[in-house]
Amino acid sequence: LWLKLLETEGALITDGLHVLGRPMTDTQRAEYLALMPDDAEARAPAATRALQRLDLAAPPGAQPLGGFSFIEFGVDEATGQALASTFTALGFAHTGRHRSKAVDLYCQGDIQFVINTQPGSEARQRFDELGPSVCAMGLVAPDPVQAANRAAALLSARHVSPLGPNELQLPAIISPGGAVVHFVHAGSTLDADFVAPVPRAPVPQAGGLTHVDHMALALAHDQLDTWTLFAQSILGLSAGESLELADPFGLVRSC
Repeated sequence: LWLKLLETEGALITDGLHVLGRPMTDTQRAEYLALMPDDAEARAPAATRALQRLDLAAPPGAQPLGGFSFIEFGVDEATGQALASTFTALGFAHTGRHRSKAVDLYCQGDIQFVINTQPGSEARQRFDELGPSVCAMGLVAPDPVQAANRAAALLSARHVSPLGPNELQLPAIISPGGAVVHFVHAGSTLDADFVAPVPRAPVPQAGGLTHVDHMALALAHDQLDTWTLFAQSILGLSAGESLELADPFGLVRSC
């Protein structure tokens, strides 16, 4: 009968609650413990030790990034022509037209700027939503595949671009703002995907530009924390000095 009462008590009363009543005497407590399995006391320390041995996930650290390999702009045809004129005035040479898409490559020094005017593309959709903007970028990493795999393991969405025959396949993820982040080897170029424009444009006088040292993102206030987390955890970047600047439309925070 006593054993039956104990089974009923265990079924009706959740862990952490106690039956109210008179304290148990030493004799009652001994009788109660005698009904428990012989290894009950041994199992509790064993379970505790098992939890102590449980290792937390330790993902590999973010790879040191080596700067920008390329920056791609999503625009329409009219805006693309205006942007191309600006690049040419800055000393960029029109070095290639994409093999299968309405995409043009402009280079100067180690800088590769891409103008994407492909109708129906993700770049065009981004232009329709935001206007002229950066739709993709290439970041230099020692191991591009591992960098993309690590980002995916930390729940960044992968991105796979539609490819034509013999076109470059670059590991990529999607940033919080929707722009595509590609990871590439140092010294990589996009030449394999482009052919020389016909007719060949005259090469402008170089403007002395060698590389892109940073990119500024204009974010709404509620997007800052998301981008900060992405930059630190996925890209391994560190926050710089935080500044607050006066603007005609309000206070702008920069970090």
